[in-house]
Amino acid sequence: MTLPTQTDPAQPAEAGAAQPAAYPDARPAAYPDPRPAAQPDARAAHPRLPSASVAARDAFLARVRAAQPPARQRPVVPDFEPVTHNATERIAHFTQALDGMGGKCVDLTAPGAPDALDIIRARFGDLPICSATAEVQGDRPLDASMSPASMHDVEVAVVRARFGVAETGSVWFSEAEYVVNSIGYLAQHLVILLDPDEIVPGVQDAYRRPDFAQARYAVLVTGPSATADIEGILIRGAQGVRSLTVLFKKA
Repeated sequence: MTLPTQTDPAQPAEAGAAQPAAYPDARPAAYPDPRPAAQPDARAAHPRLPSASVAARDAFLARVRAAQPPARQRPVVPDFEPVTHNATERIAHFTQALDGMGGKCVDLTAPGAPDALDIIRARFGDLPICSATAEVQGDRPLDASMSPASMHDVEVAVVRARFGVAETGSVWFSEAEYVVNSIGYLAQHLVILLDPDEIVPGVQDAYRRPDFAQARYAVLVTGPSATADIEGILIRGAQGVRSLTVLFKKA
């Protein structure tokens, strides 16, 4: 088999030999734009008028508004009996309720109690800490400009709760406490600082506080993530934090 050889342009071609195709030495100065030319906006010349469907919608809504019953005074919701009026008993109720949900409480209010960071290190070793409060020094920065997805690799998150609920062992957070809201769900372990004086007796008392009206985002968290949907087997951390620890510490 004879392989083709490259023809030297400096040598004259033999008579009758096939001539190589001529290629341009340079590309054209400009290529045409393959995109179609922009068409004038027809809406600018012919502003859209209300369609029949829009008019029908407005007529329907007008009939609904006209058929509304007269305003009535909202009923007064009675107060349920609080679990306790005593501040000391509130802490005990809170601890018991949280323990039933898989959380843990540590009291750091007694004289000579260890520092919060010492408790965290004793519990979680050298795992990196992302702290949303200046009371505990973290290992990585945290500010509101960060994306929620950036919290995906947080091992230990530290947040101070605004208040707690003795009835359910819940703690309350807003965007101000979390800084980045996803930190409360994507972290592996959540450590919460809670002032024991800020524990209210029940859920009704929690909703009467002005905090809900002042926050764009608010959540009551009770214990770590848990599910037992499959065969009644309890699994923690499947949909959120694997552990939740509350440290009673004065603000």
